[in-house]
Amino acid sequence: YIALSSSSNYSRLINSGKKTTPFLPPSGGMLDASFVNIHSPTDANSSNKNDIDSILNDALSHNYSGRGGGNKGTSLQEASMKMAAYAEAAMEMIREAENIDNYSDEKDEGGEKYYCSVCIERIGQAIDVYTDHILDESTAYDEAASSEEERSLSIRKILSRIVNLNNADTNMIVSDEDEDSAIQWAIDSFHLELEALASAFHDQEEELRILQSLMRDQIIRSKTISEEEDRAMEALNKLEIDAHTFGEESHLVTKQCWDVMGEIDALSKVKLASIPFHIDVDWGEGMRSQMIGRYPTINNLRLAYRVNQKAGVGRKEICAAWNQAAQLITFTCGLHPSFSSANVRIIPLSYPCAKIVATFPEGQSVHNLGWETLDGEDVSPHVPSISITLFLALLSELSDHIISSSERNGAPHDTSSSPPFPMTTTSIDSVDVTCLGDSDTSSWSSVVFSISVNLRWLSQLGLPSDMR
Repeated sequence: YIALSSSSNYSRLINSGKKTTPFLPPSGGMLDASFVNIHSPTDANSSNKNDIDSILNDALSHNYSGRGGGNKGTSLQEASMKMAAYAEAAMEMIREAENIDNYSDEKDEGGEKYYCSVCIERIGQAIDVYTDHILDESTAYDEAASSEEERSLSIRKILSRIVNLNNADTNMIVSDEDEDSAIQWAIDSFHLELEALASAFHDQEEELRILQSLMRDQIIRSKTISEEEDRAMEALNKLEIDAHTFGEESHLVTKQCWDVMGEIDALSKVKLASIPFHIDVDWGEGMRSQMIGRYPTINNLRLAYRVNQKAGVGRKEICAAWNQAAQLITFTCGLHPSFSSANVRIIPLSYPCAKIVATFPEGQSVHNLGWETLDGEDVSPHVPSISITLFLALLSELSDHIISSSERNGAPHDTSSSPPFPMTTTSIDSVDVTCLGDSDTSSWSSVVFSISVNLRWLSQLGLPSDMR
């Protein structure tokens, strides 16, 4: 191709003002290319040599948009022909204007035409555009030809190896027919491989359909699991709400329980029997005997063994006092329903005095805790001793039952949990009442006093645990 590769060569050529012989292709005029037929620049010269103005107009009207920015649709042959014509026209103008100042204005002297350097530079720029296009086409051709040659060489090597393998035993010389046969065999092998690939493709496609079906099933299961998780979260939320409600209710119930326990504790300190029965015993602290001239009272009724006219203690008052003592015993037995005496029962609400029913193997008997008649001089002046003895036996059994029940319930044992005067069914404060005569007034008065003190202890007891 033309060895004019840049406009800088033409710029130096024009601006130097020297006469220069351009480099043109040989007279053969054909480029060494197997896929294009590029005519010689002289062919373009012969058709355009006599009409330089038309060539110049073509060059000046060329749409130039920068180096390499020419018309991409121009073929390699057309680009070569135009570039040669432009070069020939430029050299012709240089020869015509080599003795004239290139920077003067264009003149017309005797029919000769002179052209400015700007026009010649435009022609050079057009030549550069087509030169770049030819270079790009040549590079692409070289790369394509090299790739085709490498591919052809690879195919020939593969075919040669296949033929050599087939003819290894016979040592035959590979001919064109053998090469064609090998090519056909390779084509058949490719067809078989394509069929195998197609079968594998169908298998993979079937497997893909199965996987897609499994994926749909998994999506459905995932959606179901998500719904189950949502329901579980809702249930958990409800459970938390219920737990919070239960906690609040438990707190309220616990507070109520504490309130009830407080009430029970307060009730345990209530001396219920002391409310209806007030017993007053005049004895000093640390003293174990009755003060002289003073009687124990129950609800302001003097409890005594015998009538004392000087002190104003009569039968009615004594019967009423023992009746109150009998009621205290009955009331306490009601607070301890588990208590029951096998031999002695008391009947407090009877007139004119309380009665005691004694049941023994030899028989049953009724005794008055006082007097049957309140008037009459022949009546005994004292309460029957047998009645006081039976009352003491019932009081002793009741106190023993209370103490044993308290110990079973785990109550601590102290001096206040026992009666002030120790008792048995026949004695109190170490005095055996079975050995006392009816006329031993002082001893029986001491016994009545001790009974009164123990009755006061009985009235001061708190409620039993099974009644709280």
